[in-house]
Formats: sequence, structure tokens, C-alpha cells
Amino acid sequence: MLYQGSTTQIDRYVLPTIEHAWPSFTAISEPTGGSDPARSIRTTATRDGDRYRINGHKMWTTGADEGRYGVVYARTDPAAGRAGISAIIVDAGTPGMNVTPVAVLRDHWTTEVVFDDCSVPAGNLIGAEGQGFALAQQWLVRGRLRYAAQAVGAADEALRIAADWARQRETFGALLATRQAVQFALADARIQVTAARHLAWEAAWECDQGRDARTQASIAKLYATEACHQIVDAMMQILGGMGMTKDLPLEHWYRGLRVARVVEGPSEIHRFLIARDILGAAALGKTR
Repeated sequence: MLYQGSTTQIDRYVLPTIEHAWPSFTAISEPTGGSDPARSIRTTATRDGDRYRINGHKMWTTGADEGRYGVVYARTDPAAGRAGISAIIVDAGTPGMNVTPVAVLRDHWTTEVVFDDCSVPAGNLIGAEGQGFALAQQWLVRGRLRYAAQAVGAADEALRIAADWARQRETFGALLATRQAVQFALADARIQVTAARHLAWEAAWECDQGRDARTQASIAKLYATEACHQIVDAMMQILGGMGMTKDLPLEHWYRGLRVARVVEGPSEIHRFLIARDILGAAALGKTR
């Protein structure tokens, strides 16, 4: 997101992040919702001379308790819809920004962030006022591809672990590898991993070519997270009790992939986006 910023912003935030591995956060979702940010964002940023005063409430913000800075999406023009949303950099520890950890299913917690008359320099605005939502769309495509790729990696390794286990584990005098139920589960997993990987590759290729890859990213993210969550579950079943232990990473991947089916847009939203790409205005009840 910050690569869209000014030279000053890149020097101040991007380069140190690369050199020193600064953690950061993105605050977009709110208690009113996250799947439709154009309507659900109610946090405001009001211009006050050479500063913005931010007031509002963000939820499910990963890393706000550890980040050196973050990008906050707020309304600079409440009457302009998605054209009134701006992206503003907020440094950690800025007075008026209050962060509370929120425990969730995965290993690392998310946070709740409340802005109470939080004042930041006007120079922290990324791009122009009202460009935040358009800039976020580019970031969301790449974020969805990242989740697709992570899902593929976890499922592929889960498949390898389960296959190794089947080759050595005996039940009733025979290896698990000889059981047709196990063979079919592994075969189905191999097919799904391969399909998910190629969907992720296709979407990444479209994105790298500078094309609009939003639909391809939705397809890849939806299929990869749904299929790979099923794969890890099936591989845990093959390992039995061992699959449930924290000695193996399967339970960690299982929890992470369950979360992945919600973050960066839940599966239902991606199905709607894909259908809208197919049906056009008719998906919204319009004739043209």
C-alpha cells in the first residue's frame, strides 16, 4: 500500500520496514462489518489545519499491538460513498489510539483499535483524499493471492506427512497405505492441491501482467482455502490421534485455514463476486 505513497513516506516507512523488519498493521474492518467496507466504514478523519483528527472503531486488526505504524481507512467525506474513503498512516503510540488484544482461533491474536480524537499530520495521507478504497482494491487482490498460496503450501505438506505415515503405520496386520479409503483420500487431496496451485498461479500471472485480476484472485482464494482446509482435515483423520497433537503442525494449519476462509473476504462474498462477474448488472437486480 505504501508503495503508492510519496517519496517521503517511502523513505520514512517502507525502507526501514525492509531493512529492519518493522511490523505494521492495516485497519479496515469495523464492528459494523468488513466484507463491504465501502458501506461499513464509519471511522472518520476530519481535516483540522495541517492535521487529521481520526475518530472511530476498528476490529480484527492484526498486529496493531506490535506494529510500528499502520494504515487506517477512514471517511474524509462521509457523503461520498467509496469515493470518500482515504488511507492515512498512523504511528504506534499516537495519543488517542487505543489497542486491545482480541483472542481468536489462530495462534496470533487480533486486536480492537479505538480512535478518540487521534491527531496525525496531514502529510500522512496516502495518495489523495478519497483514493483509499481504490488503492485498497490493489492491496486486497495481492492479499487474497497470499492466502491462496499459503493454503496450498499447508495442504501440500499435510499430504506429504499423511503419505509418509500411511507407508509405515500398520493396522490389523497391514499398512495404512494398502487401505483403499486411505488411498482415495490421498488421491483426492493430490487432485485438489494441484487444482488450487494452478488457480493461484493463473491469478498471480494476471496480476503480474498488470491486468484486473480481482475475479481470478477471488476464485483462487475461495477454492484454495476451502479445499485445503478439507485436505488438512482429511490428513488429520488418516493420522488419527497423532493428527490431533501439537507435536505435528496439522492442528495449527487446520485452525489457520479455518480463519483463512473468513479473512480477506469470506467464501460467501467471493462466490457473490464471481457470480457478479458472470452475470453483470443482473446479479444486482438491474437490467443493464
